[in-house]
Amino acid sequence: MTVVEGAEVWATGVLVSSGGRHGLLMEHATRGLDQVPPTLDAPWVVALTGLRPARDTLGAVVDVVGVWTGEEIRVAHVTVLGHHSDRTPRDEAAAVDEPTDTAAPGAPAVPTPPPAPAAAAAAAVGAAAAAAARSTIRRPPPRLAASTSDVLRTLDTLGLVVTHYAVPGSEPCAEDESVGGFTVCVMVTDVDAAVRVLGHVGDLGRAGDDRILLVPSRWSALEVAAARDLHAQVPEALLVAVGESVTEDDQLQVQLTVTYVTPALEDLVARLPVGIVEVTALVQEPSSTAHQV
Repeated sequence: MTVVEGAEVWATGVLVSSGGRHGLLMEHATRGLDQVPPTLDAPWVVALTGLRPARDTLGAVVDVVGVWTGEEIRVAHVTVLGHHSDRTPRDEAAAVDEPTDTAAPGAPAVPTPPPAPAAAAAAAVGAAAAAAARSTIRRPPPRLAASTSDVLRTLDTLGLVVTHYAVPGSEPCAEDESVGGFTVCVMVTDVDAAVRVLGHVGDLGRAGDDRILLVPSRWSALEVAAARDLHAQVPEALLVAVGESVTEDDQLQVQLTVTYVTPALEDLVARLPVGIVEVTALVQEPSSTAHQV
């Protein structure tokens, strides 16, 4: 999935223009047109060459296929998918200016986009809401009992905690339920050591009205540290976002979003256990079946 100069690539985003150049705002689901810099050099924006877009296609969501030059995409084919959900005349006037560059003869013209169907827009909103709900680690921390916080602090001080999250006690967590308070699922590197800590709580695994559920981590402390530090080895010009989530089987996963995957990044990811890191590339080879490596 690495992208090198001369490779055929594919990207999706909002077609924009700034300073007489065309570009693609690729993180259009989370970033507005006001986040397109005049120089088109943000990690979530890629410059395009060889394009003849109609004025009313600026601000449309498009699929672009072309050749990676090392800094931009030389466009070979464009497919208009529809309007950006947040597109307004005011946005276009403020963030998308009139292009002055001239395309080479035979450059692909961009057709006028179709109107955005209301059903498709509603589906996109629903999908975004579902994605937010899956990222449980990003929810605001609940008000846990003081004794629960003390136990978590002790486990963390001993270097046993990979990550944790809490759900209301009436909700299942890893096929377990608790009545009242919260169920706190804690991914730990050493279950035996963590059990010894919980043995001092009294009712094993219960702290006040909360229940602490230990989940063995597949990753060692060193592997977790390496995964969390991976973003520091990605060039700033390519790093779009970094975060963490908890998988369906209650395992930590570090998530990186980059402009494209370099051979160096692919090598670094290959040294880590499969599944501990998910890398999403905004520019990738058309043959890729998914955005992740």
